[in-house]
Amino acid sequence: MATPLVFATCREYPQLDEDSRLVLAHLPAETQIAIWNDPTADWSRYGMIIIRSIWDYHRHASAFSAWLDEREAEGARLCNPAPMLRWNMNKTYLRDLERQGVPVVPTVWLGRGEVSDLRAIVKQRGWQDVVIKPTISASGENTWRLREHDITAFQPRLERLLTTYDLMVQPFIPEIIDEGEWSFVFFNGQYSHTVRKQPAPGEFRSQSEQGGSVIFDKPTAGMVQQAQNIVRQFNKPHTYARVDVVNRGGQLLLMELELIEPELYLRADEEAPARFAQAIMQYR
Repeated sequence: MATPLVFATCREYPQLDEDSRLVLAHLPAETQIAIWNDPTADWSRYGMIIIRSIWDYHRHASAFSAWLDEREAEGARLCNPAPMLRWNMNKTYLRDLERQGVPVVPTVWLGRGEVSDLRAIVKQRGWQDVVIKPTISASGENTWRLREHDITAFQPRLERLLTTYDLMVQPFIPEIIDEGEWSFVFFNGQYSHTVRKQPAPGEFRSQSEQGGSVIFDKPTAGMVQQAQNIVRQFNKPHTYARVDVVNRGGQLLLMELELIEPELYLRADEEAPARFAQAIMQYR
């Protein structure tokens, strides 16, 4: 009998999130679910570990990294692979992609313990509206939007944050408010479907945790091609990926390449759950 598959989730979603459960009907009946940091879980008994709704890993980054080390030492087959997950944990991966020619939102990187003058950074780049967040974060947590008149007052908080976090500073892209953020989903490098995420009134973050809404929208063929080019430039085998971009004058700027535990919006396309299941079984 083949060893079962297991979906790794978090304590808040012990039976997976609603979206991820859609794929279970297309996988072997013995597929199981386990909480990633449950000390009683015996991961060695599974043929493959599929990372899904582990939506608390960023709050336990060191523990998650150690968990990956343990699974690798056991010879576990992880989906996506552990080296890719480690690389994707820290948003500094955007620097790597930018060096490969991927158009990204301009970013200033501030290292933990660094002494940084936020007003000087903003003035040097001609930015008047910026977003600041940790390089290891998710769901819009610990993310601030600052207008020019907020900069000086935020400096003491910036200094406190830099005692704990590496940070990234980016210009605010107004198209996020006007058009929203586009998410392109890929399985085994092949395009599957797209959604558009719109921030709630008065918000700038598009995540559902911050009141954002998901719109099942159709991108143009040119937009799909640009997203596909990002995946090709990334050029590493993966079972699933979500490309989050903002459309600025027809050019897609990469905001995030989600390879760990992205919501895949499988409900946006009735064929998407089967496509995801097929990608999993091909990787298996």
